[in-house]
Amino acid sequence: MKLRRLIIMVIIAVLSCTSPVSAAEFSPFVQGFIEGYLIKTTATEDTGRTAEIETYAGERFVLTIHPQAKFLIDNRLVNWNELRSGMEVYGTIQGRQLHSLEAYSTAQLGFINPGSKVRKGVIVNIGIDSLEIKTADGARETYQLLPGTIVLSQGKNIAADTLYTGDRVKLFFDDINSSVISRIEVQGSTIQVKDIYRGKMTSVDAYANRFIVDDMERFYNGSWQETAPGYSLAYTRGMPLYHGGQMVPERNWPYYRGKTIYLISKNLLGRETIERVVIKAQYESGYTDKIESVNWFTESIELASHRNLRLNEGTIVIKNGRLQDRYAISPGDDVYIVADGNGMSSSANIINIFNTDINHSALGQHFLYCGRLDQIFDDRVWLDRYYLLNQHEWERYSREKELFYDLDSAFYNMETR
Repeated sequence: MKLRRLIIMVIIAVLSCTSPVSAAEFSPFVQGFIEGYLIKTTATEDTGRTAEIETYAGERFVLTIHPQAKFLIDNRLVNWNELRSGMEVYGTIQGRQLHSLEAYSTAQLGFINPGSKVRKGVIVNIGIDSLEIKTADGARETYQLLPGTIVLSQGKNIAADTLYTGDRVKLFFDDINSSVISRIEVQGSTIQVKDIYRGKMTSVDAYANRFIVDDMERFYNGSWQETAPGYSLAYTRGMPLYHGGQMVPERNWPYYRGKTIYLISKNLLGRETIERVVIKAQYESGYTDKIESVNWFTESIELASHRNLRLNEGTIVIKNGRLQDRYAISPGDDVYIVADGNGMSSSANIINIFNTDINHSALGQHFLYCGRLDQIFDDRVWLDRYYLLNQHEWERYSREKELFYDLDSAFYNMETR
């Protein structure tokens, strides 16, 4: 009995001499730092910026970010929004706030939210299942286009075959390593050209936002045709006006009275409105030719007649009846060019591309047939000895062609209109 009592007393003495380990000592608020994995970052008006971090022990803490906190990834200063979920992090804490947070990239990249990888550029080529864009730095990238890819224009879902070369687009991806496009947003509405005009600028009415132009001519069927005298056209604030490839501020427009100008118009809410203006700087020349080559390094084109023309910010490119970016031009295009310059040194003011197809991209599946109706049924017709338009020429076929129609098909009688 005495031995048992002695053993208990020894145990109590040993325990009393041992310093107790408190769980609070392992709290990041006590240690002054936290290590683990970044779960997510948030920013709200109520709580400000916060970071949720899971420690190596599996505990999760939501920490407030100090307004002057510094953020690093692999020892390089970064912005707050560059931190990604899943990164390994080390943060210093003062007064229950994160004062610095250093993250480390890993061999396996962190998870990204679907659609958070974005690429911007101008469409330069459209394939059956691919899209090639030209980025702001001049690089060309090709991405995969699937039947399930969503295409949006002005917030509305549109068909992929309505995309045009020259359209500015924003591409979204669901995986950081994937080249498959999940969503396409066309940047702004594509401008459909109503008319091309040439005339002398008489005056600018800055209050009514109107151009007064004399000796007005309209470009139609490859030639300039006279219009009514004293023409007046409306314009919108911010309309670009170029002279010698440089944009002219609106306050300086009146100083160009008497100059020859080229105007591109569009329909805006049922009213003809000027979209773009270029002022003739020297001497006008017109060329109907084929583009032999395009040099984007020197911003110039060479025609089949071996004439070289410069491109600039003011060059107007029209293709498929739409105002395009100058990157829409390509070798082999049949064009009418209004050039401005002196001798062999000329710039292209207007490039009107003629050889446009009924299918403006490889995604299009539209065909134009001509023939005599042979048989008519409830959902189909047969054409006898039909013609098919191919590469701007009619090809004749001696066999029959079966064509289907449905309730969405439209029929026109060209004799009775």
